Amino acid sequence: MRYINYSTLTSGTIIRVETYDDMQIIHNAASLAATLGIELPDNPVDGQRIFITSSLGITALTLSSIKTIVGAKTGLTPNGTAQYIFSLQSDMWHINEAFTLTNSAQFSQTLYPGSEVNAVDATYFMNGLYSRVGNIITVSGGFTFRASVAAVKTSFEIYLPIASNFATPSNLSGIAFCGDVAGMGAVITAQATNKTAKVEWMATNTLSNPWSFNYQYIII
Repeated sequence: MRYINYSTLTSGTIIRVETYDDMQIIHNAASLAATLGIELPDNPVDGQRIFITSSLGITALTLSSIKTIVGAKTGLTPNGTAQYIFSLQSDMWHINEAFTLTNSAQFSQTLYPGSEVNAVDATYFMNGLYSRVGNIITVSGGFTFRASVAAVKTSFEIYLPIASNFATPSNLSGIAFCGDVAGMGAVITAQATNKTAKVEWMATNTLSNPWSFNYQYIII
């Protein structure tokens, strides 16, 4: 089991969460954090692991715990990571760059505001699932969409479960298909400006249609 601690702070301290599970600390601020503190658990168990990632980076990072932290990083570059493992024998947190993060979770899919093109109703989303192996993210989910006009290019954008600094559409790749209409499929690509996943297709009717999709991208 993995505990996820999500923060958008640009300053201050990400407060420790006392847990015996492995923990992923996701720092996803709107801008580069000039100074930020992150507290590691004070009562860890042997082999407990912490994975820290920051989407836009931290200039001056301070890690703290009652336990000694060996190899404490003092900053993170954009999309930088820091990984630590606790040893009961030494009673210390040790930097562990060889640790490969693997986790999966359910998340609430969210529409990027104002991104719907050729829509009658608000897009309805099912809860999504994502899995992460290292920096590769795989996502699956579903939605219901009703187009305003048939035979018109239709699209919307959704937020990612873990942020990525996309530069081109090819940074993300996936497909979606409607189970009620033969041959109606969509392409999913990266939207570089908004850092979102863009779903785009040619609508063949104006009904409220259910879709399923999957896509994959690399955290960059």
